[in-house]
Amino acid sequence: MKRSLLAALLLATMAVTARAAKVEIVDAWIAAAPPNATVFAGYLSVRNDGDEPIRILGAKSLDFGAIEMHETVEQDGIARMQALTDTLIIPGAQLRFEPGGKHLMLFRPANSPVREGETRNARLHFSDGDSRVVTFTIRRR
Repeated sequence: MKRSLLAALLLATMAVTARAAKVEIVDAWIAAAPPNATVFAGYLSVRNDGDEPIRILGAKSLDFGAIEMHETVEQDGIARMQALTDTLIIPGAQLRFEPGGKHLMLFRPANSPVREGETRNARLHFSDGDSRVVTFTIRRR
């Protein structure tokens, strides 16, 4: 009985480890803003090293009141932000959140002011059930 339970726990741990190893997140940063700012832009790159497509479903943080995924689009020569509707990342591909394109909008920081050189955390949630805590460094653009 103990061996069966141990084997089941080991398999479950291996499955979680294998699933968690599919996504690599790099270059996470938040653009520095004036001391009284209540909205910030976050950037990062997410690579799918797995065998199945995944999507980023959203993000949450104790460091911010809300996080939304946006995309900058040009309409009639004017840059506008809109909600990001598709975050599909096919196997082997990378989704970049970068200035002038896809980005995270981080609202109402819990600890103000947000200073250059500090870090803030957020948890990204994925369509495969995985979630990752990402540490963002505050820096100038």
